[in-house]
Amino acid sequence: MKMIDEADFDYEKYGFNEKIKQNGIVVSSMEIDNKNCDFKKGSYKIVSCKNLFIAPKNVERMLEQEIVKQLKIFLNKLEICESDTILVCGLGNGEIVADSLGEKTCKKILSTKLLNKKFVKSNVCTLCPNVQAVTGIKTFDVVCGVAKQIKAKLIVLIDSFLTNNIKRLGHSFQMSDTGIIPGGALNFNKEISYDTTKIKCITIGVPFMLNLKEIANCVHKDIIVSPKDIKFMVEKCSTILANSLNKVFSSDLKRDEIMELLNPI
Repeated sequence: MKMIDEADFDYEKYGFNEKIKQNGIVVSSMEIDNKNCDFKKGSYKIVSCKNLFIAPKNVERMLEQEIVKQLKIFLNKLEICESDTILVCGLGNGEIVADSLGEKTCKKILSTKLLNKKFVKSNVCTLCPNVQAVTGIKTFDVVCGVAKQIKAKLIVLIDSFLTNNIKRLGHSFQMSDTGIIPGGALNFNKEISYDTTKIKCITIGVPFMLNLKEIANCVHKDIIVSPKDIKFMVEKCSTILANSLNKVFSSDLKRDEIMELLNPI
């Protein structure tokens, strides 16, 4: 399974297109309806902002609004209702900074399933399953088991990505409805998707890791690197992503109300 930035070929032949918005925000998309190609059938989107880490707050808000817009398109396509139970999973190893996007984002998302439905209609649960090397349990088994137990209609999978495209490293928010293989860069886990769980899935992530083998001719083995300011980058991206997801799933609440519920006194 490939995300757009992992492709090492010209994917414009598959209908890839880019639309430039205000303040350097770019929305890229691709629809795959043919099973016989390099990508899995489904929708692929990227919302990016090249100067994200020096951008003012109003640009961050515009980026969040665009992510919200694209997520709502996915929800509409997948026919997810406001009251459906949704499981948001923060994948990856939180002890490794470049791999901690999922956990950091998940901890900033409001779980609404047990909240009074007079104030919020959504039913969001959150889960950070960690990685098999730490828990001894396959990520697929944890996610699928919990999702079926709570009767989730949608699984949102958040993870840090490995990319072959240095131009998007650290500032492109990628989304798809095709599922994900946790730890896909290491190739030892089972795919989490509708095909394997019979539960609809949305995958969201940001590429924070780069394989030098793919971009340097002098490197002949897999060497995974990340930017020197990776801690700052992950923190900012996790906040932007969490704010976007909270807007989508807790639209009844204002931002300060969400923060108060996330950090009760």
